[in-house]
Amino acid sequence: MNLKVNGLITNDDDAPVYRDWFGMSATSPSDIIDQLPTTGEDVTVEVASDGGEVDAATQIAGALQQYKGQVNVQILSNAYSAGTIVAMGGNKVQMAAGAKMMIHNSAAGADGDYHDMNNASEMLQKTNQSIAAMYAPDLDLDLQYVDSATRINQINSMVYNGAITQAQAQLLLMKYKILPVGIPDTDQGKGDDDS
Repeated sequence: MNLKVNGLITNDDDAPVYRDWFGMSATSPSDIIDQLPTTGEDVTVEVASDGGEVDAATQIAGALQQYKGQVNVQILSNAYSAGTIVAMGGNKVQMAAGAKMMIHNSAAGADGDYHDMNNASEMLQKTNQSIAAMYAPDLDLDLQYVDSATRINQINSMVYNGAITQAQAQLLLMKYKILPVGIPDTDQGKGDDDS
């Protein structure tokens, strides 16, 4: 079964407004959750999204993670921002040639005095931490305070040892603003030696 995450990722209440009033493509949690089969058959989730709301994307990713069958995510053209969160719900993430993923710090608007601004900043920092945990869920490693070469070696090692997927490695490299080079090919089994 194929499910499509196209356009803006938004909550269930606002999705009809975007579709009907503005003529925009939009995907909400119920669009995906209501279509998940009860049989546990394999599901392919095709993503082409510029992103949207963190909470809606997290709800979709959580439902995909809890689904009893295999979930393959295919990024057809782009998975930006909240689209990357949806992608992390899959057991396997594939990217079409030329497809792109983009992550960034969470953003929001705020107004008020400095107390309000401090609260908004704290909320955004906590949101960033929550999102980062979705990219590398079992990763007990703080890469913030090491140099780029050390980060690349640590990330390569995690991919080679199966701790994270290539897609998660790409996201970590982007997070730390490192060019995505030198990621090992995990299609070759451990211990394969070409020499």
